[in-house]
Amino acid sequence: MGDITKKNMESDNKVLIKRNNQAPGFTSSLAGNRSQMLIERYIQYNSINVQEYIKTNRILTMVIPIDILRKWYPGPNWKKDIAKVCFGKMRDIKQETMPNGNFKMMTLFAYAELTDEGLFLDVVPKVLQNYIVGNGNPYTSLEYNLTTKFESKFCHEIYWEICKHDNPREKYKFFLTPNEINEKFATKYNVTNILEKILKPTQEEIKRLYEQNFSPRFFTFEERREVVGKCKKITGWEFTVYNQERNRRQDIKAQEAYLKIDKFLEEKLDKYRINILSQIKNFNSEKIILIWMRLENYMSQDVTTIRNEVAYLCSILSKYGINPHSSTK
Repeated sequence: MGDITKKNMESDNKVLIKRNNQAPGFTSSLAGNRSQMLIERYIQYNSINVQEYIKTNRILTMVIPIDILRKWYPGPNWKKDIAKVCFGKMRDIKQETMPNGNFKMMTLFAYAELTDEGLFLDVVPKVLQNYIVGNGNPYTSLEYNLTTKFESKFCHEIYWEICKHDNPREKYKFFLTPNEINEKFATKYNVTNILEKILKPTQEEIKRLYEQNFSPRFFTFEERREVVGKCKKITGWEFTVYNQERNRRQDIKAQEAYLKIDKFLEEKLDKYRINILSQIKNFNSEKIILIWMRLENYMSQDVTTIRNEVAYLCSILSKYGINPHSSTK
């Protein structure tokens, strides 16, 4: 099989190196995760038949060059930091116990050695298939069995960004300018080429994998413009992340919120209850949850100064597009 040489790395369109150099926004302690994604990309780039390795019990050997390691670990004690991560990864044994008492145990790195050339890693392909890469958030994981299906060289980086921002702190959104995209992919595209060669193809590919139940998430994007002189110029694109599991959980919360709204209306607006519910049931999960949060907030306030509670509540609901006097929206 052989090791990854610097020549191999440079020939991979610079995307692989750049992607693993930056790991934007991720802590340095996740070098093991970056290493795994480097392994995944290496397997695909070299058209390695992982199943053949599994059948023959062969070990996949690779090396991460020093220049990449130094960018991951710029501190003076970088060797100790790497040793700590590798030691932690080798001690991180995953175990799966069967109902009959049989079990499987595995660790990602079978062997690790730091030399003047780089960090040598031995990986068992059978084990690699069982590992998931994440950023510490349970909703942001990158699976090996998914990444093997990526066809576009840009999909890895875009999906990396999707994973990083698939959390409530980021509001499941992120923004990239044309310069940031060109820097990320080592390209020199204008906005038209960015749209046609990067954004649209990756969006279509990841959405297709989502619809085929391979990817747990997909994304949409909208361009943002600002007036420059007499023209409107594209300043970048806002991306929104959709997560299958999050949507499922949100749907469950929405069902619970709907029942609570029903109970609230029965107590406070029973005359308009049927009309209001007939409109709310057509709303998406997020909106139903927001309506209940507003009503819940109302219940926690001092409402003794409100002269006409019915009129006041109707005005609240009207802000969400609800007409209590009508059974249709």
